[in-house]
Amino acid sequence: MRFAIAPLLLPLPALMLSLLVGCAGNGATSPPQSGAAALIVDVKANPKAGYRPANYHVLVYDAPTPATPADFEKVDYAALDEVVVWVEPTDAAGATSGDNADLLPARLDVDPQKASDHLAAAVSVGQRLIFRNTGDKPGAVYSVSDGNNFHLGTLAPGARGEYTVQSPGLIEVVTTSLADPIATVYAAPTRWVRLTRAGQRIYFNDLPPGRYKIVSWHPRLPGHETTVNLPSDRVMRASIAVGVNGLPKIDQ
Repeated sequence: MRFAIAPLLLPLPALMLSLLVGCAGNGATSPPQSGAAALIVDVKANPKAGYRPANYHVLVYDAPTPATPADFEKVDYAALDEVVVWVEPTDAAGATSGDNADLLPARLDVDPQKASDHLAAAVSVGQRLIFRNTGDKPGAVYSVSDGNNFHLGTLAPGARGEYTVQSPGLIEVVTTSLADPIATVYAAPTRWVRLTRAGQRIYFNDLPPGRYKIVSWHPRLPGHETTVNLPSDRVMRASIAVGVNGLPKIDQ
């Protein structure tokens, strides 16, 4: 799998996103409904604290992870994509807000003759996934991902298959003719989830008041989380990202 080439060079483990939580004065989102809460999340990416990239290193590799910190990949960390952010209630008030069965289905186009090199969507446990074969040949569409093992059979061109997400985590959709997935999606345990990139601002509106975890995930970088209290009739603000600076230090 080859990753997108972008103008700046960073050691992959050095990417990070800082996490700060505060109250938003005048958010750009609409006010929540009476008795509900809203949250604005800024997604940011920065190089590892104290790191100065050597701009003469040029190396593009296809390995899933760098072998050593000296290995470099061209990465535009100002617009790092495939970042998944969700908010998850941690108290009874938010947890009783209902399941995810009423969510609109996520519709995904797949071609059994072509591998996919990007995260197609962020979805929720309990949400329906509808796969459509956009290729010109039939192909098997299935997954053996932990907690989301399904087989939609052989889909003819233009045909559709459906699956309801059972467990949180990465779902790789595969076919018999290719080694790499034809689609990947990330399933969050909550209905409030977004697929975004660094430098973007995302909104979660009309949340039940209460205490929440804000969680980030990325295919190759460590995620991060924190908690925030969301009072009723208020718009709160946070910033979040993923990266090695959020990892705990280990004494040697």
